Amino acid sequence: MIQLINNHVLIPNPANWEKPPSWSRRWQTAITPAVSEHESRVALRANPLVSLMVTVSTWTGASGSATPAQNRLDDRISAASKTGLVCVPYWGRGSVLSQDCSADFPYLNFTVAHWPWATGDYVFFSYDNFGESYEVRRLIGLTRNGFQLDQAPAETIEAGTICWPLLYGKFSSDTMPAETAQRGSIAFTISEQASPKDASIGAFNLPVLEGIGGMTINEDFFVDA
Repeated sequence: MIQLINNHVLIPNPANWEKPPSWSRRWQTAITPAVSEHESRVALRANPLVSLMVTVSTWTGASGSATPAQNRLDDRISAASKTGLVCVPYWGRGSVLSQDCSADFPYLNFTVAHWPWATGDYVFFSYDNFGESYEVRRLIGLTRNGFQLDQAPAETIEAGTICWPLLYGKFSSDTMPAETAQRGSIAFTISEQASPKDASIGAFNLPVLEGIGGMTINEDFFVDA
């Protein structure tokens, strides 16, 4: 099954911590000549862009034939390679629930938070350790009960469960290898193209400008005379 979040292919398979995820950051800068013939460095982005390299693994049958889990991973990797856009749980930035989240109480409260949660963020829940039973919900507001979900979870998410934010970016990987007759793994890299502090993820409303010089860019482009 292939699921898209904001047109990014979701890869819910957990990271293989035998080869821990590798994080890196980068800043985009430019160098221009100055009047005094000295270099002038200009920072085009105030916030760093994150890159994350992850290795995921699945198991195949004893006869060497691929299981449905392996086939689903292959399909997700193939789809991400075609679109070039992928999102994954931000491994290492999980938050621990302080109380149960259910259909009767669709709110999130955290005891330990390694992510600055805010309205509009997507949250990833995993019901197993294989990435085959999971849900993605969006935070629509902060109330006295905690962060409210846009939709109640299908199952009760117990206190102590780790929830993950989603990391969006460009997908890159090598050809999927076959390590043995029963196991295959793949390492891929996701590179942010825009900092979440600078960009709006998801639907947003375009401003309406009126008067001389007002410009609106959507499907059509026009300038008010």
